[in-house]
Amino acid sequence: MRSLLLHVYSPLHDEGLVEETVKWIEARIGWMFDDVERASAPEKASEKASGDYGFIAISHITGGSEQMALRAAALGRPTALIAHSKMNSLPAALETISALKSRGIPSWVIPLWREGAERRLENVMRAAEAAWRLKGHRIMVLGDPSPWLIYSLPDTRVLSRLGVEIVKVSLKELMRELRPGKEDEDEARRLVARSESAHVGVEDVAKALTLYGKIKRMMWENGADSVTIRCFDLIKDAGTTACLAVSMLNDDGLVAGCESDIPSTLSMVIAHTLSRGPVFMANPALVEGDRILLAHCTVAMGLSRSYRLMTHFESGLGVGVAGVLAEGVEATLMRISAEADVLRAGVGEIVSGKPSREGYCRTQVELRIPGAEKILREPMGNHYVMTLGDIMDGLEAFTEITGMRFDRIG
Repeated sequence: MRSLLLHVYSPLHDEGLVEETVKWIEARIGWMFDDVERASAPEKASEKASGDYGFIAISHITGGSEQMALRAAALGRPTALIAHSKMNSLPAALETISALKSRGIPSWVIPLWREGAERRLENVMRAAEAAWRLKGHRIMVLGDPSPWLIYSLPDTRVLSRLGVEIVKVSLKELMRELRPGKEDEDEARRLVARSESAHVGVEDVAKALTLYGKIKRMMWENGADSVTIRCFDLIKDAGTTACLAVSMLNDDGLVAGCESDIPSTLSMVIAHTLSRGPVFMANPALVEGDRILLAHCTVAMGLSRSYRLMTHFESGLGVGVAGVLAEGVEATLMRISAEADVLRAGVGEIVSGKPSREGYCRTQVELRIPGAEKILREPMGNHYVMTLGDIMDGLEAFTEITGMRFDRIG
């Protein structure tokens, strides 16, 4: 996604003050943008903003720049209005955003003198990037959604509204010629050696690694940006699980979801774009007061301080990943609805990141999050996704861009 920072100002103002302010703003935020331009007339602002930009920021250097900003934002792209504390910059930004909002253009005022302004701008830019990435995004779906997913079945019309394309590929294609090679065996030994403990053999890990390499190749061959897998069928048909493959794909920055759950995989794509880090897809296995136990048999090792290699919980076969996550760390929990009209999210703290309970999937993360009971009172499917850090600001901006309703937990 290309981005533009456009300075707009009235030609009536002192040139020296305009130049000084432009330099101050560019020193603060200029590095975030692909292009930086200036305009002091509406037609020039329109011309400068006519490029193939997914996001524009308009800095109101002076008052009297409202018409220029309106012309620059006319194409309807997500727009940030940058205000500084002098020269009637803020009044100009407030007049402009009122006009943009009335026209349905997603827009935000960023008062650059306030603490955290750069972070706020970065959040809305990432939200614009997440929405932009969904347009033309190709999810490779390996096998139909698992039979227990009776809610999380998005209508193709919903996906087309977001610009998402489904690429369906048979599981038989994945399972063809799954034979470990020497590279798989060598990598299996390295993974076992680096693990906190291994309750599976090197040969089991090597077999699971063949899925990782095969899925990665199939993504490339099908032009896929992300993948989700009907993983339970692999247990009986291939004698292994996709848990390790999913973990490693997410570490590679290739979003991979489980059980061919398309809404949850899309949720992972959004969270990954905003956080710039791996995302954990999991079952909310327990909800008690303000605490949620999230559990699944795979997690990106990049989210974990250490990991254990175990079997898959339900089947006792294949290779599952039991990640150990840092405690006392902020994390965001979120998902989109099956209709992609609601985005639910909340921020909390990891109070336990060590798998210690019997009767649950291998990776277990206990999250303290105010309002957690909402998951029981107003259910929205059986999977949520978690990423480290607070990305609530970006998620809310994302809903403004896409027209989803933002549903806050807590």
